[in-house]
Amino acid sequence: MQQPDERSRVITWGLLSTARINRRLLKAAAETDRAGVVAVASRDAARAQTYAREHGIPKAYGSYEALLEDPEVEAVYISLPNALHVEWTLRGLEAGKHVLCEKPFSRRPEEVRQAFDLADSKHLVLSEAFMWRHHPQTKTLAALLDERVIGRLRIVRAAFGFRLESVHGTGDARLSPQLEGGSLMDVGCYCVNAIRLLAGEPKCVHGEQALGESGVDITFAGTLRCADDVLAHFDCGLVLPDRAALEVVGEGGEASSSAIPGTLTGQASSCGEGTGPRSSSSRSRRRTRIGSSSRMSALRSRARQPRCSGGTMRSARPGRSTPSTGRQTVARDLRPGRGPLRADDL
Repeated sequence: MQQPDERSRVITWGLLSTARINRRLLKAAAETDRAGVVAVASRDAARAQTYAREHGIPKAYGSYEALLEDPEVEAVYISLPNALHVEWTLRGLEAGKHVLCEKPFSRRPEEVRQAFDLADSKHLVLSEAFMWRHHPQTKTLAALLDERVIGRLRIVRAAFGFRLESVHGTGDARLSPQLEGGSLMDVGCYCVNAIRLLAGEPKCVHGEQALGESGVDITFAGTLRCADDVLAHFDCGLVLPDRAALEVVGEGGEASSSAIPGTLTGQASSCGEGTGPRSSSSRSRRRTRIGSSSRMSALRSRARQPRCSGGTMRSARPGRSTPSTGRQTVARDLRPGRGPLRADDL
């Protein structure tokens, strides 16, 4: 059993990069007594020093290797471009650090297995930063399915898109094929993650993409067949108006989470388990609303800093019961944020 002093001690964090998304983690760390950011690294020492000074971080390093050698750093947050996620995750684990890596971790299953096997062998936490899975509304949505409030699940639909260039310009890393950019990797991964959570692993998949001038997919749409004949569809894009939605449809009703914060509605018919016909004259619907204190903007919600300590970090394998994606180790426990993740935070 874990001792009380271990549960309450501060976990020291280092940031591998000065990416915009770091601001969310820094803000969250300032709101908890369980985490402290003690170091930041950049390939440019001057940039690291400026960043550390602006954000009140004690140490600044001019290389990622130097930060990993710091014995005071227990865990690292990797917010580097997609193509560097696996390399620096492996290096962080080899250095004995727990790792929170930004999504998407990798498109190559063998790399994912390698990294999580290494984390397991060293008794370290490796977690992919899909924050939305830890939100109370996600738990509510999963509970609606488990309780068959909408009857037998038949359809899952998800969407996530925004206008990348209008927010970050044409030079953003997500438009680079060499850095493994593209809409599927950047925002479509949320949709796939949601489908896997709610419908399980896909048995058959089909996707179509439209490429932009740089060679990455700027829009993507996919169809998946999951267990128990559940069908799923998602679309995503980097040239679309801001949109984020997640919907599950059963034989007796539907539940959805939209880009409007603070609402999650579930509709169920009055036909027992929902197997009878639904018509405007005969159906009776039940609506469930989540309070505004547990806000979520569909797949774009944010979560506060993970609260974890060395004694409670443990490995978790795939499945709907764990707040993870694929083979993932969970750092307990992500607390809900107060508003949606905006495009300029990405």
